[in-house]
Amino acid sequence: MFGKTWSRMFSRGSRSFNRFTTECGSARGQTRLNSGGPQNPADPKIKTNSSAFDKVLNRKNKNLAMYMTAAGIAVVGISYASVPLYRLFCSVTGYGGTTQSGTEAAPAMNSSREITINFTSHVSDTLPWSFKPAQKSVEIVPGETVLAFYEATNKTEKPIIGIATYNVTPNRVGLYFTKIQCFCFDEQRLNPKETVMMPVLFYIHPDILDDKLCDGVTNVTLSYTFFLANDQNAHLQGLDLADNVQQAASARS
Repeated sequence: MFGKTWSRMFSRGSRSFNRFTTECGSARGQTRLNSGGPQNPADPKIKTNSSAFDKVLNRKNKNLAMYMTAAGIAVVGISYASVPLYRLFCSVTGYGGTTQSGTEAAPAMNSSREITINFTSHVSDTLPWSFKPAQKSVEIVPGETVLAFYEATNKTEKPIIGIATYNVTPNRVGLYFTKIQCFCFDEQRLNPKETVMMPVLFYIHPDILDDKLCDGVTNVTLSYTFFLANDQNAHLQGLDLADNVQQAASARS
């Protein structure tokens, strides 16, 4: 949808610019034809042609500026919408090993195949945290609900906010890997030297056993990467305000 909108706006801008150059060229040519030789600045015909040229120029400049402004606004809107749209696309398709989210109870277990879930972690160079899984791996069967933990520590003397992304490999398994509870994509604030345990509650849907592309899959890796959240000051102020509101509400009750 955004691609078609951008294409239409670019096409209109191009046509407007072409008309602009054509009319400007015609106005210049008309001025040269009417002059017939050395121009006299006092000649009213020259002034009339020059005035007409200026009007065309001003009108086309305004149209071109309008199209370029609209295009800029469209680009900004696309940039803001791209992240949630990409998350939605990945969630629906399992692209890149993106898992599914669910709130309902897991379906009945199917013990015909055991699957080993391996846990890995990564931290961006810009985030001064340590981050690691509390367990190296677990053995599960499809439909079994599992609770696992990751441990994060802020190694600095100031509060820092991080945000995590995740993926599952093999990528195809992302269609059946369902998270009931997870800390991903939520801002996590750690106070100076604070260590927290972050839970992940999940199961693998038994439908994986009917997927021919997942035949023979007995090892799955769940990986998280933590990044430094943008605009730390604004985020910290917002979280402090939320904490104050919550404390005030608790005090009233």
